Amino acid sequence: MTIKKSIMAVLLFVVAVCYGCASGSITGATRPTVDLGTFKTVAVTVKSVGDVKDEESRELKEDIVKCLQEDGKWIPAETGHLTINVTMTEMSRVSTAARLLVGAFAGKAKCKADISLIDAKGTVVSSFSVEGQSGGTGLSGGTGSAISDAARLIGNYFRTAK
Repeated sequence: MTIKKSIMAVLLFVVAVCYGCASGSITGATRPTVDLGTFKTVAVTVKSVGDVKDEESRELKEDIVKCLQEDGKWIPAETGHLTINVTMTEMSRVSTAARLLVGAFAGKAKCKADISLIDAKGTVVSSFSVEGQSGGTGLSGGTGSAISDAARLIGNYFRTAK
C-alpha cells in the first residue's frame, strides 16, 4: 500500500470514530420550582407512545433507577415524594448486527423522551425533554446505548438543575 493510501485509510478511520461519538441533549428545561435535593424518595414511571417497545420502556426505567442509586441522594421507590413521569416519544433503532456489519453507515440510534417531575401534591416541579443517542461507529452501541444515554441525561438533570 502506498503512503497516500495509508494516510487516507487512517483519516477515514478517524472521521468514522469522530462521527460515532454520542451527543445526546436536554431541551426545553424549566427551572425547578423547588430544590430537587429536598426529595428523598423518587418514583419512576415510564410510558411510551408510537412504536416504542415495552422492553425499551423497562430498560429506560431500570437505567434511570440505576442513575439515581449511583448518586445516593435519592431513594427509588414505587411511590415517592417526587415522581419522574417519562413518556418515550420516539425510537430510532440500530441493531448490534447492523452496527457490526456496516459500522458508521448504520447511523445513530436515538431515544427521545419528555419528562415531568411531579411532587406528592400533584404539582409539576419541572419538565424537560431528552434525546439520547448512540455513537455511529462499529465500536459504539446501538439502541441500548441510546436508551442508556437518555437515562444518563435525566440523571445529569437531577444533579445539576437549580
